[in-house]
Amino acid sequence: MPTNTSTVQSVAGTGLTYLVAALAFIKRVGVLTIAWLYNLLKRVWRFTRTATTFSLRRTRELLNGPVRDIVTGPLRRALFGRRVDISLGAVLLAPIIALVTAWWVGSTFGYYALEEWALGTWNGTNPTALVFLGFGFLLAVGTVSAAVNNGLIPTAVLVSAPIFGAAVTRYGTEVTYHWGTTIVSLPNALGVATLIALGVGTPIAICGWLLGVAVRSLIRFVGLHPEGIPQMRSN
Repeated sequence: MPTNTSTVQSVAGTGLTYLVAALAFIKRVGVLTIAWLYNLLKRVWRFTRTATTFSLRRTRELLNGPVRDIVTGPLRRALFGRRVDISLGAVLLAPIIALVTAWWVGSTFGYYALEEWALGTWNGTNPTALVFLGFGFLLAVGTVSAAVNNGLIPTAVLVSAPIFGAAVTRYGTEVTYHWGTTIVSLPNALGVATLIALGVGTPIAICGWLLGVAVRSLIRFVGLHPEGIPQMRSN
């Protein structure tokens, strides 16, 4: 029995020694790992702070330099126009144009005839002169707007307004689908009119804007170099 006790004590002492050694090793590894992670995080923080400071400084320099000149100069004029009052007037005039167009279409030939003319002209089965005249009128409106104010957004709003007004007369009409016939509701009419105005008016506005910019550039060139055209003709 004493021999068994001494053996147990010896094994317990050895196990305790190994346990203490293992705990010491784990503690040392943990301390080294924490120190390594701390140094890594500190380096990452320093790098991030330096990179962020440099990026902010460069961004500030760009925004205060060429980018600001572009955004507040040519880009702003190209999108919103050279004069805020003219651009605002065009935007405020658009709803009136849409209402007048809707009243005119609704009180004359109506939506069904307009749809037939538009589809016939688009498909080539029954071209209508009124559709071509309307397209030319909208293109002229876009050209004049861009030549006067050089604003793509006000030009697009002006050009799209009569298209929206004409398309909104679809409200209250009967539309036949494969499941049956239904009456066009006001939300449906407004949504479809918006899509038509964007889909048809935007390309016309872009074409008119490009023509207006070209016309304005030509007028400016002729004004600055009145002798340029005769010289080009003589050459």
